[in-house]
Amino acid sequence: FCFIFIIQSAYAQNSNKTVSLEDSLISMSHGRKAHKNLFKLEDYQTALLECDTAIKFNPKIDYFHALKAICYERLKNYASALLEYNESIKLNSFEITTFIDRSSLLIKMKNYQEAYEGLIKAKSIDSLNPYIYIYMGLIQKEQRQYKLAFINYDRAILLKNNIPFFYRYRTEAYYELNKDSLALIDVEKGIALKPSNMVSYLYLAVKICLRSHRFQDIIKYGNSYLQLKPNDYFVQLALTEAYYQLGNNQEAITITNAVESQPSFKNEKENYKLYYFRAAAKLELNDYKGADEDANTGIKLTPLSDQDELVGFYAIRMQTAGRFGRYKEARNDAEAVIKRLPDNGMAYLAIGAIDLKNRNFQSAIDNLSKAIEFVPEDAMSYVLRGDAEFALKQYENSKSDLLKGFSMSNNPIRDKAFIGLTLIFEHEKDYKTALSYATQGIQEFPKSTDLYSVRGRVYYIMNEQEAACRDLKSAKELGGKYEADEYAKFCK
Repeated sequence: FCFIFIIQSAYAQNSNKTVSLEDSLISMSHGRKAHKNLFKLEDYQTALLECDTAIKFNPKIDYFHALKAICYERLKNYASALLEYNESIKLNSFEITTFIDRSSLLIKMKNYQEAYEGLIKAKSIDSLNPYIYIYMGLIQKEQRQYKLAFINYDRAILLKNNIPFFYRYRTEAYYELNKDSLALIDVEKGIALKPSNMVSYLYLAVKICLRSHRFQDIIKYGNSYLQLKPNDYFVQLALTEAYYQLGNNQEAITITNAVESQPSFKNEKENYKLYYFRAAAKLELNDYKGADEDANTGIKLTPLSDQDELVGFYAIRMQTAGRFGRYKEARNDAEAVIKRLPDNGMAYLAIGAIDLKNRNFQSAIDNLSKAIEFVPEDAMSYVLRGDAEFALKQYENSKSDLLKGFSMSNNPIRDKAFIGLTLIFEHEKDYKTALSYATQGIQEFPKSTDLYSVRGRVYYIMNEQEAACRDLKSAKELGGKYEADEYAKFCK
């Protein structure tokens, strides 16, 4: 700002108002101090006092009222700011910056019509000012007129392509239209233009990537953000989800442990969400006790209004409760999930597994069939349904399901598939194939009591007493009580 020019203008404008040169100089001195306190020191109250003094010595300088308006705006006193902008325009109706700043304020006040009219006036003064079009675009975006908004955003950037916040406004419009790839391009441009303002862009990038499940990019932007602004709960939560979704469960747990130890964590409004990802990560790592504890904590903390999150916790606990023999609780949790999400295959799987455990074989088959309908790629449902079918002597169905589950790569109960197939081929008197499955199973699961037991059974049927007793002994040494009794009865 050229204060010499302002002094000259003041003297010229006020020569017929008997404002002396001395008063003008005093006014300009306080105006200069107001400018320094406002923009350099960010001491808005002192800046206001300096503006008042400057106006007292020369009340006809529009720029002092504009400075005063900016002070009030920074202090969130929008009504007073608007009065000062209006006063500044009364004194000088050709200052384009004041019209633009006033329109920016009116946008904050959601007075879009008056803001747009001010920009039209500014455009009549200088149609090549890019700020006119960026704020026109912002108004149109707020009014959901996205096509017009992008025309004006693009025009502003074409006129001046090195203003970082131009790209931020366009990024926000792309985000609202789910155009995440274009939004991230503008984020990168904004960061390149103003690295000092990187925090706001990185935060926006994390938000964009979380919505579009770009988990690798969340890790990239999130870690960069936390280097600049540690302990931001939203970004830490996003990183936890990203690591969990990418299968890095241990890193997800490490982050949640660190966040939980932060003093501010207990006061976070959505602190319960962190427990979900830690519980899910622990479940993937077969830490059933830890997953159960976190699921229980999450259920206690989650408000009833967040039903989706509650369902997530129930889905985890229905698995852990079953592991610890709390079958009634597991079933209740699964039914709560189905009530909210009737196509949740994992809930039907949990109920089917409980039915199988309770020897309700037909109910198990019905629920496991539902699980397969909704999650056809889950191997466990086929294996468990095969077990239930075997118990009801539906041998062909059992064989088909067991072979299907056995052939699938994502089978967490592959040992049970080996056992079931051994029993199926034993029933068919194909002892060679039965022994093949049992032996392969023992190689993969050398501590499985049941696999030694069923192979010993096949050897016994084949009259291979020595081999049968060897397997019963192995099962006994692994802790099998039934096998210990059988060994004592037949092998001594």
